[in-house]
Amino acid sequence: MEAPPLKHLQLPTDTPPTVPGPHNVPLSFSAYAANQPSCAKRLRGSTAADYREKLTFIRQSPKDSSDCVSNPQRFSTMFGAFRITNPLSSGLLWKIPWRLSKFQKRRHRLRLRAVDNVVATVDAALAKKGQTLEALERWKAEMPTEAEMLPKDKYTMFDRKAKRYRKGIHKLPKWTRVSQRINPPGY
Repeated sequence: MEAPPLKHLQLPTDTPPTVPGPHNVPLSFSAYAANQPSCAKRLRGSTAADYREKLTFIRQSPKDSSDCVSNPQRFSTMFGAFRITNPLSSGLLWKIPWRLSKFQKRRHRLRLRAVDNVVATVDAALAKKGQTLEALERWKAEMPTEAEMLPKDKYTMFDRKAKRYRKGIHKLPKWTRVSQRINPPGY
């Protein structure tokens, strides 16, 4: 047997509590119970004083007969910026496509060429002074230029966990900022 609705019950206070914010919407327990018929039975056995703090921040929602648990949008103002939305309530948050687009590939080639130009410029400037750097010589010896790289090495990298031992270069964290040009031979 359900308890009688709590429409006649008022909060024991001189002034009705208001919702914090720019609107200062007055809120009474009776208005809450009138607008929330399915939630009124959950308040059974409690006094208005128990729920005074809990109800002061709940805005009056439009009248409908949906349940407060089955409809998460109903209490969206309760959580503010952290309210739940249907697309983000489940599933993978960071969705990465499995292949690069042609525009991403072009920008990637331009980045590789830009790095090659910087290496060539620094090498020419040091050669003009008759100096050299060990790191620069090692880079020139080990790293291929963009023109020397195969498309397979430009856009994919070795991954021992992948089915064909390759994954897209864009799966590498910070892939636009780090140089990944060398892969194991034969893979």
